Amino acid sequence: MDLPKNHFKAALIEGRKQIGMWCSFPGGSYAEMMATCGYDWMLVDCEHAPIDLTTVQTMLQAAAPMRRRSWCVRAGTIRWKSSVCSMSARKAC
Repeated sequence: MDLPKNHFKAALIEGRKQIGMWCSFPGGSYAEMMATCGYDWMLVDCEHAPIDLTTVQTMLQAAAPMRRRSWCVRAGTIRWKSSVCSMSARKAC
């Protein structure tokens, strides 16, 4: 199985500008709405907004149908990051 092409990285390598937005509204409906606005990327801001791990999952699931977009999650607290680490391989964190 081939990995999907990362359109964001490819555009940066080609020198094309990438315009995006920060989402600090907690909830899947906000992420879905913002994902359809045509921006190249969206950052889910957990540092400056009351967004927890469960909400991040809901937001990314709502934005998932927009496959050509790039998503990034900005972790806010060590507690949040450690819960992410416990869900993934500890070596990576």
